[in-house]
Amino acid sequence: EAHLLHARALLEMNDVNNAEAEMKDYLGDQPVRTLPLAARLTYIDLQQRLQVRSLSVVKSVIDQPLPALTKAMPELKGLAPAANQDALPSILQKVGERVASFFRNFSNTVSEEKIQMESLGARGQIKHIQTEKSNYILLSNPGKWGLGLTEYRRSKSAAMAPDAPVPSNTGAIRTEGFASASWVFHPMCQHNVRYRYLGRQQIQGHDAFVVAFAQEPGKARMVQGVAWVDATNYQIIRMRSDLLGPLRKLRLSRQTTEIQYVEIHFNDAPSGLWLPKVVTVTVEWKGKTYRNSHTYSNFKRFNVATEEKLKQG
Repeated sequence: EAHLLHARALLEMNDVNNAEAEMKDYLGDQPVRTLPLAARLTYIDLQQRLQVRSLSVVKSVIDQPLPALTKAMPELKGLAPAANQDALPSILQKVGERVASFFRNFSNTVSEEKIQMESLGARGQIKHIQTEKSNYILLSNPGKWGLGLTEYRRSKSAAMAPDAPVPSNTGAIRTEGFASASWVFHPMCQHNVRYRYLGRQQIQGHDAFVVAFAQEPGKARMVQGVAWVDATNYQIIRMRSDLLGPLRKLRLSRQTTEIQYVEIHFNDAPSGLWLPKVVTVTVEWKGKTYRNSHTYSNFKRFNVATEEKLKQG
């Protein structure tokens, strides 16, 4: 009992190493499931802090040497490295303003979505393919922080409720939640994220600033990645995001999301709206690998008239 009390006191002081040692002495050969509730709660608290500590020592895109980073990310080929970080504050300010404007002025949209869901073998070979088509609806959902979009799918092959998920067969998983990916550059979120200016690169016909980002360990999402920002208007034109570290409790060892954006113009809107055009997600979950390819087309404003047309279709 003294070891348990000492472990609790050490956790209060955030001394995780010594708290772990005290907990081991307390446990001995006892299975965790047989512990009293209070002891199990202390054990869970300790495990969560150990996980956060393990993330903090992982080399993120912010800390890796540039040669190692370009080797790990082939899409950085042709990057002209930055000589210093002097341009970073200005880039963050201007891209932050652009992202804030996107969420603040977002117009509800509907598009046609095609998802190709693949399960892969150990050598990357395709073992199973499933294709689905849906009407993909994005609705503004600002909430208290002025962030967030809500997405719905309606199957094009069956009548379904607006918020009903499209079923997938065995051997495939469905990924979602891409339109809000730029949140990591929102001014209200930048204090929880570290950034690194990597340099400039020609990509998709744009001269782009290349900025790496990594959320601070212990935060909710724990993501890292790279964004390509148009050097003329500070619009994000491409993003890649990865987990900061494996999520062992979920048995999720990898989730890589690659997004290519396109500017969509509507007849009744004065300015364009930048939305995902092509999204590729690779997931390693429970020892298996999956890859989803999402493509979006035929974008329209979503309103009552559009909804009636979808119902009739």
